[in-house]
Amino acid sequence: KTAAAVRFAAVTALATQLRRRLVPGRVVLRLVSDGSLLPLLLQELEEDWYVDVRLAACWVAECLLRLVGHRLPHEPRRQLYPALTKRLDDSSNAVRLAACRALVAFCCTLDTGYCETNAGYLAQAVIIHMDDSEPAIQEAAAEVLETLAAKKPVAVRDEVLKVRDRFRARHFCDRVLAACLAARPAPATGSAVEDGHKTDGLSSTSGLPSLPASTADMELS
Repeated sequence: KTAAAVRFAAVTALATQLRRRLVPGRVVLRLVSDGSLLPLLLQELEEDWYVDVRLAACWVAECLLRLVGHRLPHEPRRQLYPALTKRLDDSSNAVRLAACRALVAFCCTLDTGYCETNAGYLAQAVIIHMDDSEPAIQEAAAEVLETLAAKKPVAVRDEVLKVRDRFRARHFCDRVLAACLAARPAPATGSAVEDGHKTDGLSSTSGLPSLPASTADMELS
């Protein structure tokens, strides 16, 4: 329990620093590039003792993506999205919703030149959750796919059409297909953006997620 409490405190502190932009984006990118940060984040997303560590790790992922996602290299992205989609099967709905918010940030910061194959894999992993028994999860999954459709409409459309006829909640599929239809091709964006500037439809500060007020006071039971 003590080790889990320490991990939770560390991950929550990191989420707070990223949300408040206390760490410059260039420093975060360096930590990602040299392998210091991402392996630890992926490990905490797999925490099996304390659910709030996984929840806080999802907050870190969302904050990280909103802060430097537009400059995140391909390999860290390739490692991160499967870890987030895995959390969509978490035993905690709070973690599942937090993972969806992180995936929305992932999709918002995608370059339009992002690999179609990986975009298809991501869509495939999220689609099934639009047919979940929990309405909030259905809505959150649909939001992820609508966001992805704005960048990769063909990949998303192809995956949704494969399953639409088997879904109970087909209106979510139709919403995503409408987003695919509404998407317009756009030139691939460059990756050199200064810290703190607005990019990919995300505000520089106000778009960052707020941690629950009770986070700092949470204790292991």
